[in-house]
Amino acid sequence: MRLRLLALTALLLAPACTTTTIPLYALRDAKPGSELSASLQNLETAVGLANEFLQGSAAARGFPAENATFSLGHTDILVTYANESVVAMRIETTGWGDYRTMTGDGVHPTDHGFLTGRRRGESATGDDIEDSLFLHLHPIEMAALVLQQAALLREMTARGEFDYWLNYDLLGLGAGWAENNPVDRRALAVGHAFRVWADGL
Repeated sequence: MRLRLLALTALLLAPACTTTTIPLYALRDAKPGSELSASLQNLETAVGLANEFLQGSAAARGFPAENATFSLGHTDILVTYANESVVAMRIETTGWGDYRTMTGDGVHPTDHGFLTGRRRGESATGDDIEDSLFLHLHPIEMAALVLQQAALLREMTARGEFDYWLNYDLLGLGAGWAENNPVDRRALAVGHAFRVWADGL
């Protein structure tokens, strides 16, 4: 009986953990004047701000790579590391009940980018892309999250996804999760440094 209950619970939760990729070409193809078109403009501004911060602020030294630049690719945000590689950061939005974005700032790192929560209630359209919370952020918050998630992705790539989450969970038992977790401290510091820098603009 317990086994059946566990199996049923797993089946019910599976759709909640589905994700939808937000391809940047969908924003480019959006009707002029639409929310998605405005989101693309905000994202372009955010990428410009992130690059300006990395190239011109002493506080950007906390970012875990020198000479990194952001750009918008066909599908994903691209991070170019000079003399290394180009890494694609995929933006995804979660299913209707995904627990991974229910705490903290509503963003969850993955080994290929990040997940964002979605609009609920009367403001929701029912469209997976249009309801992405990330696409409705102010450009400064967009840029802070892109920098933060790029730092986390760099950490995850260096450690390996399994090692990253193992350390995150084990250290979280003692120190706490989200902003209290030592594994994420550097990435969160980058996001904070950017916000302080942006306040001076």
